[in-house]
Amino acid sequence: MESLCANWHQRWPRATKLTLELKDGADAVTCLPRPFTRAPPEAFLCLTHLTVKGGGDVLVTGASLAELLLRVPGVQTLVLEDVSVAVEDEDEAEDEALASALSSLTRLEHLTLSDYNCMPYIQPSLGAQLKTLRVGREAGYDDWSDCMEIITDTEVASCVAHMTGLEELTLEGDLRFLPGGLLAVLDALAPSVRRCKVAEVHVSDDSHGSITWDCSLADGKLLSVALSSYYSTEDAEAVKDVAVFLEEVLLPSRVLGPRLPSLSLDLTLEADDESLKAVMGLYSGIWGLADRCDELHLPSPAGSSAKGGGGDSGGEASGLNGGSAALTPAQVAPRVLERAVQRAMGEAAEGGSHLLFLGPAVSSRLGFPRELRAWVAELSSQAAESLPPQPSKPKPLSHFRPLPSFGALELACGPDAVGAVAEAGRRAGAAVLTAGCGTDAALSQVLGALRSGEEAGGPGAEVSALDRLRWLLETMEAVAALRPPQESL
Repeated sequence: MESLCANWHQRWPRATKLTLELKDGADAVTCLPRPFTRAPPEAFLCLTHLTVKGGGDVLVTGASLAELLLRVPGVQTLVLEDVSVAVEDEDEAEDEALASALSSLTRLEHLTLSDYNCMPYIQPSLGAQLKTLRVGREAGYDDWSDCMEIITDTEVASCVAHMTGLEELTLEGDLRFLPGGLLAVLDALAPSVRRCKVAEVHVSDDSHGSITWDCSLADGKLLSVALSSYYSTEDAEAVKDVAVFLEEVLLPSRVLGPRLPSLSLDLTLEADDESLKAVMGLYSGIWGLADRCDELHLPSPAGSSAKGGGGDSGGEASGLNGGSAALTPAQVAPRVLERAVQRAMGEAAEGGSHLLFLGPAVSSRLGFPRELRAWVAELSSQAAESLPPQPSKPKPLSHFRPLPSFGALELACGPDAVGAVAEAGRRAGAAVLTAGCGTDAALSQVLGALRSGEEAGGPGAEVSALDRLRWLLETMEAVAALRPPQESL
C-alpha cells in the first residue's frame, strides 16, 4: 500500500481525476500530502479534479491541507467531502498558509466544502474566479455540526460578496440561516448567479423546524422562489410565520424585481384543527407580495393541491367543476360548510379524538347556549368519574362547537377519554359518532379541493392568481362567519 501511495503517478501519469479516501483516526489528520511526497511537482500538473472524502467525521490540519493544495495547481474542481479542517486557535500562520494555498489554485472554478468554517479562507481573488460553490452537508449530521459551528449566516454572506463571477450557490445543512442572514446572502449575490439554494432556513428566531429556500435568477433579479420542507407534511405551527418571513426576506431584497414570475410554497399542511387558521393567516399576510407574482403555488391541506397562475401553470380544473361559473364566496360558503361536516361524518373511524353528538337530546339545546354549555360540562364530569385516577387529572373534554345547521355538536376529547365521553353522551340520549377528523380539518381539505378544482364552485384556470387568492380568502371568511365559535371548558 505504501508503494502504491508513493508511485501511483507513475502508473497513471495522465490521470486528470484523483479521489483520496480518509478513514477517521489520528493518522488522517496529517496524511493528506503523503501520496505526493515522492514525486516532482510537475508530475501532478494533469490533475484537474481532486476529491478528498472522509470516512466519517474526519478532521485534517490546515497545514496538511495547504501542503496538499500547493502540489495540485491545475485543479479546476476541488471537493472536500465529510472533511473538517482543524486549525489551532489563534494560529494566524496556519490560517494564512491555508488561505494562500487555496488562492494558489488559479484555475479553480468549482469548490465543494463540508465545513462552513473554511469559507473565510476563500480570499477575494479566489472568490472572483469561482463559478459554483457548495458548502455544508445534507441532513443527517446535526450532532457533528453542533460541535463545529463557528461561522454565522451573515459572515457567510460577507464571503459570498467576493464571488463576483459565481453562477450557482448551494448552502447545505450544518448552519441555521435566519431571515436576516438569508437576506444578506441574497443581497450579496452577483448578477451572474443563476441559482441559489439554502437548505436550512428558519423562518423565525424561535422556530424549531427548517425549510429549504431554492431560487433561480437572471441578471441579478429573481425568476422563481420555492420554499419546501424536508418532511412530507408540516403542522400549522411550522408555517404560521411564513408570511412574516417572506416580508422580511423578499420585499426588502435588491434581487426582487417589479414582478416575481413564480412563487411556490410547497409546504403541505397536515389536515388538522389548526391548519385552517394557518392557511388563512398565510393568505392574508402574503397578499401584498401575491400582487407582484405571476404564478403562485400556496400551501394546502394534505391530500389536495393548491396551484394558481396564468396560462398552462394555472390550477387544474377537474371534471367536477366542468364549465360551470364560479360561485361567489357568500354563495359557496354554506356548501363548503356542509361538505366539511359530511366529510367529518363520512370519515368515521375508531381511534379519533373528535365526537359528533346528534339527535333530539342535542338539537333541543342548540338554541340555548348556557344550557348547552352546562350540559356539556356535566357530560365531561360524568366521563371523568368513569376514568381511572390520574395524577394530572386532565379534562375528558377540551373544546366543543355547536353546529346548529346540522343539529349536531362537535366535541374534542382527550386521547384516553373518547370512550368515556361517548358513553356519557349515549346515556344522555345523544346519537354518537366518532369522527375521523374535526370539522376544522375537514374544512381545510374541502377548501383545498375547492381551490384546485376537485370540488365544484371555485374559479376556473382563466382567473388570475391574485383573483383566485382573493376569492379563496373571502370564502374562508364567509365560512368562518357561518360557524359558531369553538368554546373551551
